[in-house]
Amino acid sequence: MIDIELFPKVNDRSTHCVQSLQRLLKWATSNETLKQNTCLYQQWLKDNPNATKQEKSQKKLFYFPAVTFGGTFNGTGKAEDISIMSGLIVLDFDHIKNLAEVRQKLENDSNTFLLFVSPSGDGLKVVVKHGLTDPLKWQYLYFELEAYYLNTFGLETDKSGKDISRMCFLPYMNTLFQNDNSTVWQYTGAFEKQTRTNQTIKTDFGEFSKVQITQSDIADESQLYKECFYISLYLFENKISIAESYEDWLSYGYSLCALGEQGREIFHNISCISEKYDVDNCDEQYDYMLSHFDEDRTNINNFINNGKRAIAHHTIYKQYGFLCS
Repeated sequence: MIDIELFPKVNDRSTHCVQSLQRLLKWATSNETLKQNTCLYQQWLKDNPNATKQEKSQKKLFYFPAVTFGGTFNGTGKAEDISIMSGLIVLDFDHIKNLAEVRQKLENDSNTFLLFVSPSGDGLKVVVKHGLTDPLKWQYLYFELEAYYLNTFGLETDKSGKDISRMCFLPYMNTLFQNDNSTVWQYTGAFEKQTRTNQTIKTDFGEFSKVQITQSDIADESQLYKECFYISLYLFENKISIAESYEDWLSYGYSLCALGEQGREIFHNISCISEKYDVDNCDEQYDYMLSHFDEDRTNINNFINNGKRAIAHHTIYKQYGFLCS
C-alpha cells in the first residue's frame, strides 16, 4: 500500500494527515463536492482571463485540498520533515495546447503510473514510480525526469517539482489514467555525478561543500551570478533567513533584479526558508519587480553584502557560540 500526505487546508500546514493513495484516488474520482469545485474554478478562470498568479492561487486554496506525492511528513510538512518516501514523484506540464494528443502519448509511455488533468483544465500531471531511497538526492531525480520528458516529448516541467515536499492541488479526476504495471524509474545519479567534480567551491567568502545544480546550468553564467547563487545556496542549506520581514524580502528581490531573469531562482532560494513562502506569490512578485527595476536606486551589492554578513554571523556562532555585531 502506498501512503501520501493530505493537506485539507493548504494555507494551514499544521493540519495534515497520512492517507492511502488508493483511498484518495477513489475520493477524487467520485466526490460530488470536489467535482463542483473543479467546475467552479475552471469557470472562474474563463470569466477572469487576466487573473494574476496570486489570484489563481487564492482561488485554488479555496476550492481544493492538496497532497504531497513524494511521501509522508511530520511537523509542518516541509522537506526536512520527510518521514517515509512513497516511491512516487509528480511532474506538472502546464498550458498544453494540444492536450488530447500529448495525453495520449503520455498514456502510452511505460513510465506513466497516474495521469490526470490539472485543476485549470489545460495542463497535465504525471505521477511516476521511482527507485530513489535517499530524500537528499530528490533534486537529482527531478533533473533526470526533467531531461527525459524534454528530450522524449518536448515537454517542460514545472520547476517546483524539485521540492520533495511540494504540494499538488487535488482536483476532481473524471478521466484518471492509472497503470499499476508502469515501469519503476531507476535512479541513475547521472546529474549527481556531474556535480561531484564541483564538490568544494571556493569563493572570496568561504568554501561550500555541496552544489545543487549541474555543471551545464552554470557553465555559461557570469562570475557575479555564480557568487550570488552560492550565497543563496549556503543560506538555503543552513536555513539562514535574511528575508523574514516584507521590507527585506522586497529589498533583496529588487537587488537580485540586477541579474535579470537569472536572479529568479536565487530569489526563490532565500524566500523558501520562510514558512510564509508561496511559490506562485514569489514568482509574481519577482515579475513585478523586474518590470519596475531601477538600477539607479538599487544594485546587486545589497544582496551580496548582506548575504555574506549573514553567512559570517552563522559561521562565527557555529564555531564560537556567539554572534558578532
